[in-house]
Amino acid sequence: MYGERGRTDLLNIRTLNVIRYWLKVSSLENHKYAKCLYLSMYQQLEDEPERNNWVKMVKNVLMLLGFNGVWLAQGENKKAFF
Repeated sequence: MYGERGRTDLLNIRTLNVIRYWLKVSSLENHKYAKCLYLSMYQQLEDEPERNNWVKMVKNVLMLLGFNGVWLAQGENKKAFF
């Protein structure tokens, strides 16, 4: 019904915004505060895969949508995808 009226639901908009923000953070320089927090959460995910955090949610969404390569590249070539 949303597509017929040229609209999309809020979940899709939120998911797209999360992925865009992740691409922005992952491309920051390592000394930036947001990047340091991201790397900390990423390392936490690597050490404890069963733990839930924002990084795990982003990973799951990308994997679900078939963007495994984007996750593995950590957003290095972001212009090729958005």
